[in-house]
Amino acid sequence: MKLKNELGNVPIVELNRIYWSRQTLRLAYSAVILWLSLSFVLALMPNTTNQDSGENTSVREILGGMVDGALAAAAPPGVFLVGLVIVAVVIHARDVRRRDPVRRFARQHRREGHGQGWQPV
Repeated sequence: MKLKNELGNVPIVELNRIYWSRQTLRLAYSAVILWLSLSFVLALMPNTTNQDSGENTSVREILGGMVDGALAAAAPPGVFLVGLVIVAVVIHARDVRRRDPVRRFARQHRREGHGQGWQPV
């Protein structure tokens, strides 16, 4: 016997799954944003080993090295962030279709008459 909520059509187990998947995605998103910001800040910190060489370096070389380091540091968390966004979009689309009986069918199926109680001629 499955428990039902007030709506009568969505099991409580499904609502719990939706809630916890959203909480997990929020936590993962926060962790990736923190990782991205820390790696970016640490990559922009000055490198003291290059200053001891005594060579004349231009500002362009120094800033170019900092930007290259920042882009390299931001790449892994950026990839994780894109992956999280894709997962969140897919999960949200599935959850909307589960919760709303009108949206239980895809747009193409609704156009063909599924889920509305009538059959096209």
